[in-house]
Order: sequence, then C-alpha cells, then structure tokens
Amino acid sequence: HSMSINYLKKAAKFSTENNFILYNSCIANLGLSYLLANKLDKAIINLEESIEIQIKQDRIPYIQYLNIGTCYLFKHDLDKARIYIKKSLDEAIKIKDKLIHSNSLRILGIIDFETENYTKSVANLRESKRLLETSFSQNHPDIAKVNFLLSFYHLVLGNHKKSLEYANICNDFNLNQTNKVFSYSNTPYKNHMLLIDP
Repeated sequence: HSMSINYLKKAAKFSTENNFILYNSCIANLGLSYLLANKLDKAIINLEESIEIQIKQDRIPYIQYLNIGTCYLFKHDLDKARIYIKKSLDEAIKIKDKLIHSNSLRILGIIDFETENYTKSVANLRESKRLLETSFSQNHPDIAKVNFLLSFYHLVLGNHKKSLEYANICNDFNLNQTNKVFSYSNTPYKNHMLLIDP
C-alpha cells in the first residue's frame, strides 16, 4: 500500500490546480489506501476532505461514507461508524447500487453484533448475502466474507449447526478464515473483532 499512497500523494499534488475532479478522486483513493494500510487517522482526514469536496459539487459521497464508517469501526468508535454506514446505506438504496448497499449492510451487521444486537446483525448479513447473490456467483469473495461472518457469529451464539452450514460454503478465498471458525469451536470468543477484514 505504501507505493499506492506515494503515487496518489504525487497525483493529488499535481492535480490540485489542473483538475479538481481528479484531485478529489486522488484524495478519496488515498483515504482508501490508508484504510487498507491500517493508517486510520490519515484515512479519515483524506476521506473527510473528499466528502466535503463531493458535497460542494452536489455529488453524493456514499462510497466515502462507507470507507470512513469502516475506519471508525476499526477504531472501535461504533457510534460514528453507524452514522456513516447508515448514510452510505441510505444513498446506495436511493441510487440502486447493489454492491455498496450489500457492503454497507455487511458492516452494519458487524456493528450490530459488536453492540450485541444479534438478531439485527444476522438479518443484515443475510440481506447483504441475498443482494450479492443477485449479481455474483457463490464463490465471489464478498459472498465468502459474508458467509464467514455468518458462520462465525452463529458459532459465537452457540448455533453450531448453522455455523457449519455457512462455513462449508465459504470458498477457497476464505479457507484460512473458515478454518479459524473450526479452530475456535472450543475457545472463548472475546476477541472476535480481530477476525474482521475490511
């Protein structure tokens, strides 16, 4: 991610005066790169700037809302995470963007689980999976992520039968995570946030 960050910083600097749209794209992608590099404070700064630019241009920054909400999730600021993810979800529904809609539901499902709203968590994850399945095959990485979360959460909740059902349909992309589900079957689950990928 460091190479991506360096190129994007150079591109943003060059595009400031020449192309404001390109500058915003660089800032938004810089925020995402920082998120993927787990540099969350820097990611938030860039994503906030991108959101401000988008709003000034009467554009809806729903992808930035999703990314900044994910940053706050990883910072364990669940209230702020929920605010941004709900914004992303609302806007994705309006413009019928199924991928962002489903990803917003997935992150919301994680937040609900962390705040012990287990029923809502599982419902959001199932709806996320349903939306993804209307566009992608079962072995799509995003579907595998949702299957993993459903498997793990059912395991935490003590429903081993459901946990195994979802674990068995995780594809090779998430095989290492699927194996984690089985390996945790006889251990406490207090640190389950450590298993969550963006």
